[in-house]
Amino acid sequence: MLLFYSRIHMRSLLLLLIVLVGSAQAENSRNFGEYTVHFQAVPTTMLPPAVATAQGFVRAKNMYLLNVTVIKNNQSTGTPVTAKVSVQARDLIGKTTQIALKEVDQGDAIYYIGSFRVSNEDQWRFKLSVTPENSTSALEVSWEQKFDTL
Repeated sequence: MLLFYSRIHMRSLLLLLIVLVGSAQAENSRNFGEYTVHFQAVPTTMLPPAVATAQGFVRAKNMYLLNVTVIKNNQSTGTPVTAKVSVQARDLIGKTTQIALKEVDQGDAIYYIGSFRVSNEDQWRFKLSVTPENSTSALEVSWEQKFDTL
């Protein structure tokens, strides 16, 4: 019973941390009318040690966490939806890095997270491909980000 409670607590803590980190930084989202895709890459050092361990992430200055959420836009609020999410990450010299994303579904929140390693002052180009459930069209999001590991 304690292990079950601990897992629920860790997931809730991870969700809370991702929301807080997202609101503390510039909002990264793209509105596609029916859907909005939210995305961010943050250092894993922002995760509490227990949450990082529970989710299988290494906390280090050169490790980052990619978080993607897909929201179906409603009249008053949005509803998180499951989606097929893939990401291409490429540095400025063209080296491609695979970032495996895992789905975390908490009922009232669904997000896709994965970690990756960077070097100081790396600048990466990301391209997300997101196909929401019950949709045949992929939503494409591209952005660049420079990483500081010092």
